[in-house]
Amino acid sequence: MPYNQDSICSVLLKKPEYDITESEDQTPSIDKIYRLVQELSLKVIKLEKENVKLKQNVLKKQKLNILEYLNNQIIENQPNLLFNEWINKVVLSHVKNSLECVFKEDLIMGIVDTWEHAIKDITIVIPIKTYINRPNVFYIYTEDDGNRLWKQLHIEDMNRQLLKICQQFVVEFKKGWYEPNEEKIDIDEKWTNMYVDYYKRILGGSKITTEVICQRVRSRIYTLMKKDFENIV
Repeated sequence: MPYNQDSICSVLLKKPEYDITESEDQTPSIDKIYRLVQELSLKVIKLEKENVKLKQNVLKKQKLNILEYLNNQIIENQPNLLFNEWINKVVLSHVKNSLECVFKEDLIMGIVDTWEHAIKDITIVIPIKTYINRPNVFYIYTEDDGNRLWKQLHIEDMNRQLLKICQQFVVEFKKGWYEPNEEKIDIDEKWTNMYVDYYKRILGGSKITTEVICQRVRSRIYTLMKKDFENIV
């Protein structure tokens, strides 16, 4: 049963079985002190267990409250674009501007850079949210049976959108970098080496799997976007 401050105080203020101040002239024995410490230790352990149960119940309630809160917002505060539409129309449009980030860093940082530019667009309500209270969980504005609503995003669906961004990097690399420099790549060894290096980076590198790329991008995006749900409410 969850406890409150009064119950804690009553436990701590309750006269112990062995009173170490029972006599000004008598020092309590080691045996009495030992039993007193045992008694208090058991009470602390009990309170800690009750605290763990209380926190678990709060987290379960928060999971429901987040979706309830998001779906109860007035229509004027809801996104104009569904999550999939936002990816296609907004996020993908920033990919070409993040090519240099991939060249200097890697594909993971390029995708995060693309995402960061997209969420800075203050003209639209972002149709994806994350909260400190729910680590690495994403909530998206989507459509279900003709109704627009907020739902928890499955990892597989998030990965599909991230792979779409990866594919767009390949398209923009070919159109924005390879084709304008094709002649130099064919005749100049320096440009040939640059092409090989950049293309490897665009593909994510040879020592990392697609699954790992998605996992790291999800983690960085969560950190980038997370807010405190309790403070918002």
